Amino acid sequence: MATEPHALLSYEDYAAIDDDERYEVLDGVLTPMGPAPFIRHQLVAPQIWRALDDYAKRTRTGIALIAPTDVVLESMRPATVLQPDVLYLCDRAKLTKANVQGPPDVVVEVLSASTARKDAIRKLALYERFGVQEFWMVPLHADRIEVLRLGQDGRFGNPLLFKVGDILTTPLLPGFELDVASVFPEELGD
Repeated sequence: MATEPHALLSYEDYAAIDDDERYEVLDGVLTPMGPAPFIRHQLVAPQIWRALDDYAKRTRTGIALIAPTDVVLESMRPATVLQPDVLYLCDRAKLTKANVQGPPDVVVEVLSASTARKDAIRKLALYERFGVQEFWMVPLHADRIEVLRLGQDGRFGNPLLFKVGDILTTPLLPGFELDVASVFPEELGD
């Protein structure tokens, strides 16, 4: 890559990386995604995507995407390019052939032990700063979905907790219903 070590990256710098690794760019800093998530993560994320995708197809009001999808929140140096586990866009105009330009309406991060701190602190702050309307955090150890909604003040409010037995709804997607129990697989053996 043609940038100086420790230089803050632009989206162009990021897009020029030619290796088999997955990265995000957090305020210009290239951040490796690390090893593949555990199986439970890979079972939960598609369940949420499937529910959002079914809603999008039924209502023709948007599009649901699953990782890896680059979400370019800032393209100039320092860039911010994230790959949420699942996202929902009401405005298809944000789609390009290569990525999503601008904040999705809903972002979902399934919190693995190795990513929980980054997702729940650093990425939460970026999603808030760039105006994501809803941020859904899914802590795998708790079998629940925590929904943070952006307030009039541009800040996320206290999380709404949806646990097994609850139906998650959102004012952003009228008629959307997610049975939280359907998201979580039976416990996997050791």
